[in-house]
Amino acid sequence: MKFGTKEVNRQTFQDTIANRISKGAIIEGELKSETDIRIDGKIKGILHCAAKVVIGPTGEMEGEINCKDASLEGRVTGKLEVNGVLFLKKTARIEGEIYYKRLIVEEGANITGTLIMSGGTTKSLIQDSIKGKTKLIENSQQTA
Repeated sequence: MKFGTKEVNRQTFQDTIANRISKGAIIEGELKSETDIRIDGKIKGILHCAAKVVIGPTGEMEGEINCKDASLEGRVTGKLEVNGVLFLKKTARIEGEIYYKRLIVEEGANITGTLIMSGGTTKSLIQDSIKGKTKLIENSQQTA
């Protein structure tokens, strides 16, 4: 494989992706990973990852995710706990309870549910996708 003016070994490039759920794959149950995982298929269940979770544009997760960092482009429904940085790209569609330490959101990401910042305030987001408007309801409840 040629990349720019340098020759890149395709096998070496593929080896950098420790775990990958490919498009078309459907997994049900509980998964545990000590290294990064990329999801382009669909998972129904619970995912525990000690590293980064990447959900690609075709990826879907229904259930619970607990991870260090996350970068989301696909669809997540359920409970999401990110102990580090949560990056929602413009194609992300998230619905449920979202716990995070740091949050980065690209314009266009769709969030419906409750956002809870570690040590911060609980916030509920309801997005009207037809009009593209977002309502933010801030609760007085503080989290630990």
